[in-house]
Amino acid sequence: MSSDYRVVLAGNVIVDLVIDVPSLPERGGDVIGTRTELYAGGGFNTLTAARRLGAEAVYAGLHGTGPYGELVRASLAAEGIGLVLPERSDGDTGFCVALV
Repeated sequence: MSSDYRVVLAGNVIVDLVIDVPSLPERGGDVIGTRTELYAGGGFNTLTAARRLGAEAVYAGLHGTGPYGELVRASLAAEGIGLVLPERSDGDTGFCVALV
């Protein structure tokens, strides 16, 4: 796909660990999650939006070795987003926890 626009992200693409919870726990309390999912997140959302609007998109940030790095690379590839850097060998890609 050729495009007149190119988006290059030098920020972070991380993994979102999304946990469905019935309510937020009270301070110091617990709550049982009912479902969990892993998604590429962070800057991935911006790159995906750019691709879907017809722009070329390239990820120039870090991505690690391990299951989160693999998920990020697979998600980027599925959207046709290129990589600039090779995977780093000193750790996995980061993640964040989102309670829904």
